[in-house]
Amino acid sequence: MSLDGSVAIVTGGTRGVGRELARQGARVFITGRSAPDHERLDERITGIRCDHRVDTQVEAAFNLIRRETSAIDILVNFNPGLCPFVLVIFRRHNSELPAEHGTT
Repeated sequence: MSLDGSVAIVTGGTRGVGRELARQGARVFITGRSAPDHERLDERITGIRCDHRVDTQVEAAFNLIRRETSAIDILVNFNPGLCPFVLVIFRRHNSELPAEHGTT
C-alpha cells in the first residue's frame, strides 16, 4: 500500500509506527512528551514535543501542523493513558478542519 502524498499524525508515539508510515510514503508528524521539539527527524518525519494532557500544547501542535500541510489524512493515537489505540483515516483540507481544538 502506498501512502504517497498522505499526511499522518502519530500522537504519543515516538517509535516504529511513524517510521513505517514514512517508509510507505506519508509525511509524518510525531507528537509526544519525548518527541524532539519541532525537529525534522528525516525528510518525511517531524517531531513535535507535546504533552497531550495540556490543551494549549495540543492546540499549538495542531496549529503548527496546519501551517505546514494542507490536509490531514491519517491519525494514529498511541496515548494509552488518555485513550486506547485508535486509528482513524480521514481526508479533510485545512479549510474544513475546526479552528479550535475540541470543536467538530
